[in-house]
Amino acid sequence: QDAAGCVTAVGGGGTALGVLLTDAGTTTGALVLRGVVTGAAIGLGQGLVVRRSALRVAAWTAVTSAAWGLGWLATSAVIVDADRGFVVFGASGALLATLITGVALPLLLRRRSSDAVATVELVGAAAAR
Repeated sequence: QDAAGCVTAVGGGGTALGVLLTDAGTTTGALVLRGVVTGAAIGLGQGLVVRRSALRVAAWTAVTSAAWGLGWLATSAVIVDADRGFVVFGASGALLATLITGVALPLLLRRRSSDAVATVELVGAAAAR
């Protein structure tokens, strides 16, 4: 439970930082930036809890950051009242972020002799989609 609390706290800090950086803006760019910052914080927290190599932690942080940014991008295309100040993206963004992280996670958790191989496979799989 301590690990979950730690990730939640880090994620909350990422959300707060994203809101500060965008001045709580609700434009598409502000929402995407908030997602990128929040996703990076959550990904870093999760990566540190899983305790894989530094390269895999960095890769997971990047994947989660991109997934959350794209989640907000998808939501901003369908949401009509962003000015209400939603903290988390909607269902369309959640589906996209889940798809991205769901494809990436098994690739990053594979046990390989080299982190470079796993990272190359991750980048290749993402590019193929």
